[in-house]
Amino acid sequence: MDNQKIGKFIAMLRKEKGITQEELAFNLTTTRESISKWERGVMTPPAEYLLLLSKFFNVSVNEILSGERKTKTNKEEIDNVTVDILKRGESKYRKLLKVLSLEIIVLVVGLLVYYFVSNYQTIFIYQVFGESENFSVESGLMVLSNSKSYLKLGEITNSNNLEIVEYEVYYDDNVIYKSDDDNYTLISKNKVDNYLPYKDRSKIINDTYLKITYNDSETEIIKLEFQEDLKR
Repeated sequence: MDNQKIGKFIAMLRKEKGITQEELAFNLTTTRESISKWERGVMTPPAEYLLLLSKFFNVSVNEILSGERKTKTNKEEIDNVTVDILKRGESKYRKLLKVLSLEIIVLVVGLLVYYFVSNYQTIFIYQVFGESENFSVESGLMVLSNSKSYLKLGEITNSNNLEIVEYEVYYDDNVIYKSDDDNYTLISKNKVDNYLPYKDRSKIINDTYLKITYNDSETEIIKLEFQEDLKR
């Protein structure tokens, strides 16, 4: 679309009609400055004014956008002007969409990289086990992170069918869980968070014990072992 050619065509139509820019502006309900900008090719008339110009000068919108009247030789070209403009607009839209999509992808990847880098090696997962003379702990799990900590003892078994009365898990002389039912091996997150701070990871691994009371008053202590299973 050639704005200069469009502008000259509008000026020619106006002069053929024998009116000034002010008179054309009055008939189209716009300003003389706008007419001047159209005729100088500074800007293209908005869609609503293209329709008004078309009606006022008795030419088609396609002829205005082509900057010339339709003849036998240019008929097909002028008839396709609107289609070509739409195609160019669609092409620009697709290019813009591709650029925006690429920017979104880059942003998402950047955020993911930042997340993983900033959280790298902040989560540790350990297998938990241990044994004493009569009891053993198997399939336990501990997760330590800088936001949440979690400990599950797993299965507590004994070789002599001893009756467990209660058990206590303690770390650094603090009892972090006490139970009188050997099925309740899941330690609440809040209690674990309070007593198993992430910054004390090395100490937790060395100083966490399970005390088992059985047969009414007998006790046995298991030093819990932690084997690193995953570090991220």
